[in-house]
Amino acid sequence: DRPLDSHSHPRGKILKFSKKARKNMLETVSRINWEACKAVFITLTYHQPVSSAKQCKGHLRAFLKRLYRKYGELPVLWRIERQPKRGAWHFHMIVFNLPYFPIKTLLEWWREITNQPTITQCDIQVIASARKARSYVAKYCGKAEVSRHDYPTNSAVCALPGRFWGI
Repeated sequence: DRPLDSHSHPRGKILKFSKKARKNMLETVSRINWEACKAVFITLTYHQPVSSAKQCKGHLRAFLKRLYRKYGELPVLWRIERQPKRGAWHFHMIVFNLPYFPIKTLLEWWREITNQPTITQCDIQVIASARKARSYVAKYCGKAEVSRHDYPTNSAVCALPGRFWGI
């Protein structure tokens, strides 16, 4: 219980991908000059459900550490999302200034990090145009998340992830 002042306020648990968080993310993305940067879309998925969203974010941190060690600290925008049917978390990412990065390496790294050797559904795509980038962001990164009431309460797999996006 810290004292409140004009620059701080109490934060509770993040219970959903709020309208304000979605707006902030979309405004951040709208400031990107897509014509001037080289970027790729990366999707990281799981073959089997993971025990928690917290564990998924640990996997994301490990992936980014590996990426940064190899290529330097590249700008990355990420978004965590739950698959509607299986309830498994997955990540959509936009990575800027990434040199050629083979899908084989992406799969190898993600399988090692997650300890799921059967993962086959990761993806990497070069952003071909600003139009394609905006379409991707609208489709995957900007869609609203269901509220906490839509998650099964007895499932650790569906436990809320905290922050839904980051850059």
